[in-house]
Amino acid sequence: ANSLDALRARLAVLTSKRNKLDIDSSELEKANAEILELNTRIKQIEQGGGDFRRNVGNYQSGFDGLRNSINQLSR
Repeated sequence: ANSLDALRARLAVLTSKRNKLDIDSSELEKANAEILELNTRIKQIEQGGGDFRRNVGNYQSGFDGLRNSINQLSR
């Protein structure tokens, strides 16, 4: 199925498999790249519906807009 739940399940499986790999292996690098790609896709879908829980702790993205506003005001 091509659903958000299916993507989340795939991410969980990939993460579990990755966690069992040798940390110096090329397989680990490939798994990390696939996990990053899948996680990014999931975030995009979730944020499209207003769910920002996966973005918790990413304060930089929140402050960028504030910084731009302050810069505009100080000109």
